[in-house]
Amino acid sequence: MPFRPCLNRVLPTTPATPETGGMMLPVRSAQPLRPPEPGRRVYEPLSVLPVRPVSKIRPEPPGLLARPVRRAEPLPLLPRLLAAILALSPLLVSLPGSLATGLEPWSPKVSAAPAPASSSITLTLYLEERDAATMKWYAETAKKFEVAHPGVKVSIVTNAGTGYYDKLMTLWAAGMPPDVWGQGGAPRSYQREGWLLDLTDFVKADLDELNVKDFFPAAWKAYEWDGRVWGLPFISVASPLFYNADLFDQRGVVPPPATWSDEGWSWADMVATARKLTVAEPDGRLKQAGVGIDTDPLGWIIFSYFWGADWFDRETYRTGIVQRTTLDTPENRRAWTEVRALLWQDHVAPRLGDGFDAWSGFQTGKVGMHLGASPWVIMGKRDVLRFRWGMASQPQTPVARRTTIVYTDAWLIGSQTRHPKEAWELVKFLSSPETLKSYVTIADFPPARISATGPYMQRMASFSGLQSAEQIFLCLMGGQQYGRECWAHTIAGFVELHQIIPPFLRDIINNKREVGEALRAAAEAVEAHLRQTRRK
Repeated sequence: MPFRPCLNRVLPTTPATPETGGMMLPVRSAQPLRPPEPGRRVYEPLSVLPVRPVSKIRPEPPGLLARPVRRAEPLPLLPRLLAAILALSPLLVSLPGSLATGLEPWSPKVSAAPAPASSSITLTLYLEERDAATMKWYAETAKKFEVAHPGVKVSIVTNAGTGYYDKLMTLWAAGMPPDVWGQGGAPRSYQREGWLLDLTDFVKADLDELNVKDFFPAAWKAYEWDGRVWGLPFISVASPLFYNADLFDQRGVVPPPATWSDEGWSWADMVATARKLTVAEPDGRLKQAGVGIDTDPLGWIIFSYFWGADWFDRETYRTGIVQRTTLDTPENRRAWTEVRALLWQDHVAPRLGDGFDAWSGFQTGKVGMHLGASPWVIMGKRDVLRFRWGMASQPQTPVARRTTIVYTDAWLIGSQTRHPKEAWELVKFLSSPETLKSYVTIADFPPARISATGPYMQRMASFSGLQSAEQIFLCLMGGQQYGRECWAHTIAGFVELHQIIPPFLRDIINNKREVGEALRAAAEAVEAHLRQTRRK
C-alpha cells in the first residue's frame, strides 16, 4: 500500500487454521521480519518505550491557540463535491479541538544545541520503504521542497531491510533520531518519552497559512494533547461498514444507508440483513456469511464502543496514561455477548470450521458486510476485489450514540532536531493542500485536508462501481463527525496493552471462554501490567 495508517510493523504469522478461528496469529521469532501481506498486521511490544510512572507527569498549561481564526474561504473542491461540503457546513464552521480557547505562550523545547551557521542545512525524513511509485513520489516531493527552500536539503532515510519501528528505535538509541517522521505508530508513547517537538507555537504563528478548518475535524483533534499540538495530519480515514453490493442484489436485500444520521440502520437491522444474506451448507457450515467480524484486533475496541462501553476510564483519554481498565463491566459483557451471538447463536458470521473468516471471505465475495474498524479491507485492494462494493454507516445500538474509529497519521518533528524551523517548514509542506492534492493521485487512504479529497473520491467511486464521489465523501465525512481516534494514537503504552487484551477477546470470538470469565481475566491482566509499570 502506498500509505497504511497506524502501526505498520508486522510479525510473521501462522497459517489460518480451525484452531486459530480462521485467523493468522503472530509467531515470535528472532529471524528478520518477512514483508507483510498488505493490510494484515499484528504487533509486538515496543520494549524500549517503558511507561513512565504517573507521578512523573509534568503538567502542561491548558488551552490552545488564543489567536482568532478567520472564516475559511470556500474550499476548492470539485464542483460535484461542493454541494456535499456545504451541506456539512456546521462541521466546518466551528474550529476542531480547543482552537477557540486560550493558550499560554510556550516556546518549543529543543534539547540539542543549535546548529552552527552554514550555507546548507540537511533534514532527515524517515519513511517506511514502500512500492516504487510511492517512493518516487516522496523523492519528487522532497525535491520540490528543496527548490522552494534554497539552502535546505532533505535526506530520505528508509527502513530498507529492517522493521520500520525497529530502525526508528535504533536511530533514537544511537543518538541519531530523524528530524521528521510519521506514518502512524504509537505517537502518544513517543510524546511521553520526550521524542516529539511541541508544535504549538509554530501553529500559532502560521495559523492563517495552515487554514485549520480545511482539515477533517477529527483529524486535527487527533494530535492535540494537553492543550498542545504535536503533529500535522497527513491522512485521515474513518471506518465505515463495507458491503458487497453484488451479494445484496443477488439476495434482493436493500443496502444500508451511507448517511450516519439515518436512524433506520440499527444493530437489529444489521442482524436481520445478515440473516437474509447468509447461505448455509447442509452440514451447517456457511457457504456465504451475512456479516464478518473484523479479524484485526487493532479495531476490536469498536465493538465495546457500539454498546456504550470502553476498555478504559475517561481519565485515561484525558491524560493519555491508563489509569484504570473498564473491561469487566456490564456494558462490555453486553457488547461481547452480542458479538459472540453473531457467530455462535445466529451463525450469520463465519466462525471456527467454516473455512473462511471476515477478511478472506469479504475479499473473495463470501461475506456480505464487513463489520469492524479496518478500512484497509477495501482501501488499497483495487487489484483484489472483483465485485461492486459500497460503504455505509456503522449500525446504532439502543444504548449508545452511533460511533466508529478514525485513523489519522501525522508528520512529527523529533525533539532532538537541530533545525526546528526548517523541520517545521518541511512538515507544513508535506501537509499542505498542494502536496496532498498531488499525493491523492497514488493514495490508498484519504488526505487529512478536505480541499484535497476531490480526486481521491473520484478514484474511489470508480473503484466502487456503485457509489458516487459525493456519496463516498458524505460517508467518510460522517465517520469523521461520529468517530473517535484510534486508541493506538491517543494512549501511551498502547503496544504493550495491545498484546495483553486481544487474546482474551479472541477466546470469546472462538467460543473458548464465557464472556464474563474472559473479560475478568483480561481486566486482571491489564491491572497486573499497570501495577508493574507504576513500580518502574
